Amino acid sequence: MSRRQASITPDFSMKEQIEAWRTMKDILNEKKRVYEASIEEDKATLQILEEMIAQDLRALGTNSVTIKKGTDVPAIITGTTYLATRISSRVEDAEVFFNFVIENNATEFLFVRASEAAVKEYMEEHKQPPPGVVTETNQKLCFRKAQ
Repeated sequence: MSRRQASITPDFSMKEQIEAWRTMKDILNEKKRVYEASIEEDKATLQILEEMIAQDLRALGTNSVTIKKGTDVPAIITGTTYLATRISSRVEDAEVFFNFVIENNATEFLFVRASEAAVKEYMEEHKQPPPGVVTETNQKLCFRKAQ
């Protein structure tokens, strides 16, 4: 399959299709903006309630509370509410980190994902992906507005 860009003059129906697509894309973006604005206050209220519940759990000296179904308990609140401790991390100095991994044979610190740009470059030179890598190629219809 050739990767050349065809130089064509679209017929009227294609122009209409592209115009309709752009119009619908604009409408969808506006609806998303309006929706996000409409739930901003609700999201803030939810965040405040979550902080209050977390404070109460800490004050009780516990990480969880279970509310069981009962005649005077609405089903919406039954279940377990708990505090989960999660750690997030990012590599601040790649060279130092990779030296640590190599020196300590600590491959469990690595998350395996091949760089798409590096794989593409490798495949351009070698006509196949690097060993241990599987690739999938898909086409996507893209639109770019003229400047």
